[in-house]
Amino acid sequence: MKSIINFFFLVIFSTNSNFFNGKKYSFKINFTSLLVELLKNNIKFHKYSFIIYLKHLFFSIISFMYYPIGILIYLSNVRFIIVDTFTVGEFIAQTNIFIKRNKKMKKKLVLLSPNLICSNKSVNDIFCKEVYIIKNSLICLILSPLTYIYFISLRYLELKKGLYPLHKFLEGYANIYDEVLINENKYSKINYDLNKNFFSLNKFSNKLNIELKKKICVLNIRLDKNSDIRNANINKYDKSINFLISKGYFVINISNKKLKKRKNLINLKNYENYKELQIYSIFNSSIYLGQSSGLFSLASVLNKKFMISDIVLYKESWINKNYISIFKKIYFKKKILDIKKIFKYDMSFSIWNSKTLDKNLTFKENTASEIYDMTKNMLLNKNKNNNLKFLKKFNINNAIYKNLALRKCNNKFFNENLK
Repeated sequence: MKSIINFFFLVIFSTNSNFFNGKKYSFKINFTSLLVELLKNNIKFHKYSFIIYLKHLFFSIISFMYYPIGILIYLSNVRFIIVDTFTVGEFIAQTNIFIKRNKKMKKKLVLLSPNLICSNKSVNDIFCKEVYIIKNSLICLILSPLTYIYFISLRYLELKKGLYPLHKFLEGYANIYDEVLINENKYSKINYDLNKNFFSLNKFSNKLNIELKKKICVLNIRLDKNSDIRNANINKYDKSINFLISKGYFVINISNKKLKKRKNLINLKNYENYKELQIYSIFNSSIYLGQSSGLFSLASVLNKKFMISDIVLYKESWINKNYISIFKKIYFKKKILDIKKIFKYDMSFSIWNSKTLDKNLTFKENTASEIYDMTKNMLLNKNKNNNLKFLKKFNINNAIYKNLALRKCNNKFFNENLK
């Protein structure tokens, strides 16, 4: 019942996502295309898509009444940025890109971030110095038709008019973060005013009722039934955590699952304001251990050191330089795949859920010893080699290739499993 309620909230309060998936084609959302594709029988209707279609059609029609307001907004140099606030990773990554782009565009940015569907309300506080953020859900609903007026709304991945073959579009959408990455790389030297004082160490210590003086390591492990392939067993990190503590780190577990109690470790899940404290933890950390889930985006934006395990997408890309990575091993009919064979597969978002996974493929989690070796090499600065020379032989987009997470894969893991 809760998931149904969340779905209806998401449909009602989300802004114009820019595209709609039909039976065979994806297309840009506007009043004309919605009607034309319906008449062409290109709308794949089931109980969910029908509701989404009606929502977009209704708001597209209503948006015509908003055009006089839209013209005034345009002349005032105001632009609505379209950001997915429902998932914390995209919320952070997309907003970060818009702010960096805006250093050249010089627009007054407005973001609709309805409280009813916002993944983590504290993310709003990160960007509030650079973007005017509207959080009241009713006001966001009233203003939402303005996001269907394209000359006053911005998307970080714009679709041109026309039809996109569905499988090709989804394949391209799987590389959406690569598009973000390329843009972020272009603007990587642009800094902006994050609301760092709001998340100060003193405030954080007071909220936890603990005096925090030691170096902080954040632990973040995925436990999501909707993308179970990406999940990992938190208990495999015990040895690495103990090593971090022995090296003077205070470990804060921001995951949904708790760890066994020990000195210099706390589980944020024990606290009432859990989601708010996740943001405080990453701001005040010096190193991040775990997976490339949503909150990892904040660690990346803040340029933290990170140690990432159990990565599923082998073409995942990061512009950050101070990290180490290891990947889930992929087997085809019980035989491990090397890099060459892995890159032949369409490793898109479809592999995130076991229900949509090719039945011949299996993913094996990293072992405790692999995670420990990665952690030790990062802390002792032993991962000197760069894998780019080996990866250069593969036919990969040059901008993506230079930023592959594989380039700093733990040497031992890379040599033993992927070459």
